[in-house]
Amino acid sequence: MDAARKALKRGSWLFVVGSVLACSPAPRDGGVVVSQQVTVVIASGPDKGTQPPGIDLADPRIAVAERELKRMLGHALVFELDSALVPSFDHSLHPVFVEALERTVTQLQYLNEQYPDAFTFAKANLAGVRWAYAPTQSPPDPTLDRTNGILAILVSSDRPNLIKNGEVVEALLDALELDRMERYAAMSGERVPLSEAREYFTFQSHYHRPRPNAPKLSSNEVELVRIGNVLALYPRLTDPALRKDADEWLAMMGSHVRDAFASQKDVAAAERAQKLRPVWLGWLNRAGPGLDAGARERIAELFFERRSAGASDAFRRGFDTLGFAGPPLDAWLSHSDARDDDSRDRAERSVICPYTFSRDHSTISGYGYCNGSLYVDVFDGTDGPKRLAELLVRRKNERLTATAALHVMRRRGVPALLELLGAFDADEQASRAALSALAAYPRFGSGGSLEVDEVPLDPAPLFERIPAWWKSHPARRPLLLLVLVQLSDRYRGVVAWSKLPEYLGGRIDAAELSAFLDTSPRAVSALLNLADSLSAGWRRSPVVIPKLERWLKNDAQNRGDGPEAYYATERVADFLCRAGTKADLAELQTFLKKRIEAFPEERNNLEKFATDRLSELCPKVHDQKPADKPILFGDDG
Repeated sequence: MDAARKALKRGSWLFVVGSVLACSPAPRDGGVVVSQQVTVVIASGPDKGTQPPGIDLADPRIAVAERELKRMLGHALVFELDSALVPSFDHSLHPVFVEALERTVTQLQYLNEQYPDAFTFAKANLAGVRWAYAPTQSPPDPTLDRTNGILAILVSSDRPNLIKNGEVVEALLDALELDRMERYAAMSGERVPLSEAREYFTFQSHYHRPRPNAPKLSSNEVELVRIGNVLALYPRLTDPALRKDADEWLAMMGSHVRDAFASQKDVAAAERAQKLRPVWLGWLNRAGPGLDAGARERIAELFFERRSAGASDAFRRGFDTLGFAGPPLDAWLSHSDARDDDSRDRAERSVICPYTFSRDHSTISGYGYCNGSLYVDVFDGTDGPKRLAELLVRRKNERLTATAALHVMRRRGVPALLELLGAFDADEQASRAALSALAAYPRFGSGGSLEVDEVPLDPAPLFERIPAWWKSHPARRPLLLLVLVQLSDRYRGVVAWSKLPEYLGGRIDAAELSAFLDTSPRAVSALLNLADSLSAGWRRSPVVIPKLERWLKNDAQNRGDGPEAYYATERVADFLCRAGTKADLAELQTFLKKRIEAFPEERNNLEKFATDRLSELCPKVHDQKPADKPILFGDDG
């Protein structure tokens, strides 16, 4: 091995790639002529100051790379190479060095595009790169010494390059994090200079390693400290873009406040969360109505969805539910009659948690994942039933009223529902919407499992209230009958139909029966139950036959809105056998014969009722089903 190689083993090279490099105009053949004045010498050892072999400083790529580095950083960089690394590269040292320069340029360009704050830090702090030999195949990651600006990279003997992809980027990001940690980790948001607000928020809103000798905190406590620091900074923010970023982050971090608040294992975090919760809620109550879609969805998930423990009463106490829900409610009301609810904003659906009537209003259903806290929170507040009723009456939306009534009932029980109904009793539209929801609600008496925030439904208070409504609100009588029909289907034996006039305090007249049959296709199935409770002095067939004709038309069009044609006709025939006259039955058969002539395809369903003799059509009154344990006032016995 010659003397120069021995010198390289004893010391290191110093490549000063600086402003002394310049390019002359390109020659006519298209090549690049480089005026190269880079000095490369051994930096230490007995041959210090002599020029080593192995690097072709006339390579124009070196000059181009230097020029780009100086343009980006505003100053030259110093590159140092440990001579112990030379045997590893041998004759490839020059291309490896050029590749290192090019990768340095590329990674600084990436840093400038993706992490401008880190690039600004690099311009102020990066002075050079030093490669040192590492006697291990797994050396530590590169680090920037901020006292001299040197990025130290340890290189093992089996490594084929001096700079790996991403190595400069990661080292500078780590250095920036450490720099911010030393400045911002112990600084409260109230003391941060506003000129550094963006840097402070960036530091607090990203995970970073704990400072050396920092107090030992659990991971939950660390998150809460970060949230508290941003909350302290937030009132001082004037930059709209930064406030928007802070809003989004604080919304996302609400789940950490909730989890720590509910923790039974991390006592220290729970105590910290109890103090932080009202501060975080204060921010939310002020910023909530103006949050963007992503942040709204996070808050909606936290407070309005069942899968979130954040829906607990203790955590949400102090949350301005109605204030937050205002914009989603307005948006939902603008399209509440649409049928594409699933395509709407998720936060909007979670907050409103709407129930939807079927096309014929025979049933109503809602989303299972949301909890209806919008309505329950208002109801539970000061003068809550009155405030909620005023909101519903003012909005004049049937679905909203039906949705609110059912959520209050499911979460607070039937007595609470009756309290709400009493609060808007004078408003006919709201009252009818709520009664329609009760009549269409399918889960009365279902016996299925309840959600954790729901209560069992006892229909007895409803039965006790209906006679008073029947007397004071004649226009609601058809819906009240439908509610009774629904409840009697769900709780067998609760309605003794033969005693219905005694229970209601009056009989059903022609207009009430007609309106009852218009409420729902299910009403036809209950005709026989009402047969003994009709008032006198009017014929039954002129009321019932037009309704049957409509049902048959719907069935013929395959709309599926009502009972099948055979069963609907059977119910009408049974009703007229019991409540009507021979003239009513004759009129029914005349109608059915004409119907068959016009629609022969219906013959199989209708012919029996059109052609049977009256003795065959009405052999006896159909027996009622045996009753279960009565709830209201006994069975027919």
